[in-house]
Amino acid sequence: AVTISPDGKWVYVADQASINRQDGLISVINTGTNQVVQTAYAGNRPSGLVVSPDGQTLYVTNSGSYDMSVIDLQAAVPVKLADIPVGNDPEGIAITPDGKWLYMTNRNFTTNVVVLNTADLHQAPLPIALGLRSPKSIAVLPDGSKVYVTDENSDHIGVINNETKTPMAPIAAGGASSGIAVSPD
Repeated sequence: AVTISPDGKWVYVADQASINRQDGLISVINTGTNQVVQTAYAGNRPSGLVVSPDGQTLYVTNSGSYDMSVIDLQAAVPVKLADIPVGNDPEGIAITPDGKWLYMTNRNFTTNVVVLNTADLHQAPLPIALGLRSPKSIAVLPDGSKVYVTDENSDHIGVINNETKTPMAPIAAGGASSGIAVSPD
């Protein structure tokens, strides 16, 4: 997994194969020099990365430890603040443009997505059932109105109304969708 800071100065890369560690390594790359300048530890098998809109926090889904790591990017060296349980095999992660809500895909067959309020990360995640078989990637529209979720084992894309946190009608779209992106406009 890879993500870029809102200001474009930093690239964050997840390394699932950290030698002799249960924790995954996150490399921080300076885009001006194209050099790894720092590292931080997340949970087991980091799978998804997203930076908060203010650039201060990195959220990492960990599919091996069934949690999400919260990493402080404002410290001199990135520091893991917490590991928050978020359900079975979390992979994709997205944050709303206002930074208030985190959405994560979840390989639980009854709950495909979990939602966390960034103001209270220790509150139990809100489950959303979309009827997907194998949710993978997730993206939020730039206006924050809708969330889209791919399904590796079907020909549907799940859709969530961000305001109500409820499922909308799915979209028929090819088969085995594994990645998703939205245009900035």
